[in-house]
Amino acid sequence: MTSSAGTVALALVTAWVGYLLGGKQEREKEKRSRNVLAAGELTEPLRELQRLLRRLGRDDVDKAEVVSAFIDWSSAYDNHAHRLPAKWRHLSRSIRDAAGTVFGGVSLVHIRPNLAHLELGEPDGMWQDYADEYLEYAASCLLKWGDSSKSAPTDLMTYEAWLVSTGRREPYGHNRHEPDV
Repeated sequence: MTSSAGTVALALVTAWVGYLLGGKQEREKEKRSRNVLAAGELTEPLRELQRLLRRLGRDDVDKAEVVSAFIDWSSAYDNHAHRLPAKWRHLSRSIRDAAGTVFGGVSLVHIRPNLAHLELGEPDGMWQDYADEYLEYAASCLLKWGDSSKSAPTDLMTYEAWLVSTGRREPYGHNRHEPDV
């Protein structure tokens, strides 16, 4: 009798542990699924901003396209920012900083709709390249995060920090030393 009670108890404990582990795995699976969706929905408007950055100065870029792209980015960020790692809360500002150096004040349209009347900035190949590369960096980090792989980045630099780390700008308070002539 004791042996059958022990067998039943062992079966119950085993079933309970299996239930708990299965629930945890299911929650992790749901989280990964939500992260994949969030990464995709955040990356799509970034790619549209990149396309516009690349076209500016080469083709006609309609201001309405830029306004729409910023509003789409802002909407996607508002929908998914709560899922991002806490250290990435600067992402919206960093994207606005990067693309804003190219497009000008219209990049604030999602915050101040009355700025939609502003003209686009003049094309500047250097800053367009910088913004394009930062948006590519951000999109890559988002997609790796969404995949939930072990190689997913834990840090995402701000646009300013990225400019400094890639040698495109000196840190605040530092001036490049001009060679003596």
